[in-house]
Amino acid sequence: MKIISLTVIALCSAVCAFSQTLQSITDNGNYTTKNVWIGMAPAGGVAENCLNIGGKIKLLGLAQTYTTGADGNQPTIFRSGIATMAYPFNAFDNLILQAGIQGKDILFVTGSTPRERLVVKSDGNIGIGTASPIAPLDIATSTNTFGLKIGDAAKSNIRIAGTTEGAEGYGLIQTFTNGTTAGGNLVLQRDGSGKVGIGLPSPRYVLHTVAYNNSGAAAALLWGQQYGVMIGVENNSPNYYALNVAGNVSPLGSGNTNEGARSLLSVRADGNVGIGTLNPGTYKLAVDGTVGARRIKVTQQTSWADFVFHENYRLPSLQELEGYIQQHKHLPDVPTAKEVQENGIDIGDMNATLLQKVEELTLYIIQLNKKNEALEKRVAEMEKQKK
Repeated sequence: MKIISLTVIALCSAVCAFSQTLQSITDNGNYTTKNVWIGMAPAGGVAENCLNIGGKIKLLGLAQTYTTGADGNQPTIFRSGIATMAYPFNAFDNLILQAGIQGKDILFVTGSTPRERLVVKSDGNIGIGTASPIAPLDIATSTNTFGLKIGDAAKSNIRIAGTTEGAEGYGLIQTFTNGTTAGGNLVLQRDGSGKVGIGLPSPRYVLHTVAYNNSGAAAALLWGQQYGVMIGVENNSPNYYALNVAGNVSPLGSGNTNEGARSLLSVRADGNVGIGTLNPGTYKLAVDGTVGARRIKVTQQTSWADFVFHENYRLPSLQELEGYIQQHKHLPDVPTAKEVQENGIDIGDMNATLLQKVEELTLYIIQLNKKNEALEKRVAEMEKQKK
């Protein structure tokens, strides 16, 4: 009986000795300098680390147990002591998360159906919504949701989204006056043509703006301190246009009626300007219509009509002038009606020609006046002799 009792006591002691918990082991501050394996036995051929875990780590804790650290500066994971670049911290106490050196990535996975939400690739590219980022920061979205939002829901912000093609009210780049309302001040619409809207959510044209003063008086106000607005064109060929202002235009750029779009003002790449016409021809300014002006000044005339009064100028006789008119039905040096109809007239040259004819008429009047004075003198002498 005594032997049996001793045996039971020995077995109980053995059980107690081998039923210690990790808590009981560490109560007295025990430690080990050996590598620790959890969830698996040491594996041969594997490079050991201080802590080797064969499985997943599950963190358990009470709600809202997040803390900034005991002294308000330490993160939840921190290293005490002097910064000595002890991994996983560097000399500045920055926590380092490092994947394997064999071109591995760092993944962040969430969801009831686990899915990669964020990946840091071995080449440094970061992907959100994509496992294969092609840029330093690649945010993937293909629906009417925003891939990037700056600002809060109550204040102005900018949103960048990958919208579905043709979705109105959503833009690739879009600002909001209200953080929850689709629309905004600037929209780059993804509908196959890259339409841009300023002040409206659904642009219908390549550039579509609302009235700058909300009155409907003007679509936009462009202001420059020194050079104003510059419109460029890649070529100086007459086939290119730097500017074309047209009326009767449909949202697709064609005419609203069978008449087609009507050009109001065009600036061709060669510098020629057309008003009411898209084809100014060889003229620097071509106007299809009536020009009204307070003054018109023509400069750099090659010749003027003062040569009529020079001593060596030969004034045709009235008989010669009469014969020319009877033959040609117009004055010398003056274009015919047919020529004017076909080629128009040069205002400067025409004024010089008309002035020449006025000066020639002046000379004819002077000649006739001299003859008249001579006749009056002879008549007076004849009347004096009769008396």
